[in-house]
Amino acid sequence: MAATNKQVEQLKLIQKTEFPVFMGDTAQCFYTADLHFFLCGGAIDDSINRYTVMRSLSRSPDTAASLNKKYFEALMKENWNAFKAEFALVNTELGSAKATHYEKKTRSTLLFKNRKIISYSIDNYYFTGGEHGHQNIFYQVFNRKNGKKIPWSNLISDSAAVTRIAQTVYRQIQMKKGVPEYTAGYFPKGNFYLSNNYYIDKDNLYFHYNIYEIGSFLDGPTTLKIPLKDVKEYMNTTRI
Repeated sequence: MAATNKQVEQLKLIQKTEFPVFMGDTAQCFYTADLHFFLCGGAIDDSINRYTVMRSLSRSPDTAASLNKKYFEALMKENWNAFKAEFALVNTELGSAKATHYEKKTRSTLLFKNRKIISYSIDNYYFTGGEHGHQNIFYQVFNRKNGKKIPWSNLISDSAAVTRIAQTVYRQIQMKKGVPEYTAGYFPKGNFYLSNNYYIDKDNLYFHYNIYEIGSFLDGPTTLKIPLKDVKEYMNTTRI
């Protein structure tokens, strides 16, 4: 996609398994992977494919081998089998004392691309029992020429200035929730920092904080949206 006009391919794996538990009930296990596979085989494609595996399937592929489509699909199926086996074991041990279903969903999204960068996300949701499931969204910006991940610090020439702008955005979000102004600009532990979980589109710069990262489950995730025009003078625009 980066070096040629070929399109990415979206691979979808949907699985469902049922296990009997005590008391005559049935426990269900669901697994859905809806992921992009980059086709061209160059550095950019392999880099994003490996990132997808590591973030969505919780394992790192062999760096010595090319991550082709067949290997990519095999890793997804291995992950499903491991998830299913764990679920079967837990429900055999605990029976109806365990939740009646396990669920895992993972989805990748191509958010933005231009001649220099690609913004990409992996959205993971798990339910493995308890009061609620758990969701994490991981964002990453890639150099379109060499496939390397770009930390936000490489794109920002004045991190202190951008931090102040982001903190103002966070303060406004918190004040709308009723948080007093004198504490609204700070995280619960009394600090404020820019998340490494970020991405860019044509108009905005985003910093994302997942559930529990800066607040309770009830606070939910937080995304700070900063117009690029507000931080243009602090950005290394030659890189984006």
